[in-house]
Amino acid sequence: MTLAIISENGYPYSLHLRYIYHNNFIYLHSAKSGHKIENIKINEKYILV
Repeated sequence: MTLAIISENGYPYSLHLRYIYHNNFIYLHSAKSGHKIENIKINEKYILV
């Protein structure tokens, strides 16, 4: 699965995520802090592909 978001400098940012789909939920593996978490806090518009 890929996460695509606009970074704090206005440019697109994408990365591969590890995930598990279980009982109609998607669980993403991620650290509690870092570049992608900060970008999501700044701009809540993102897409999972």
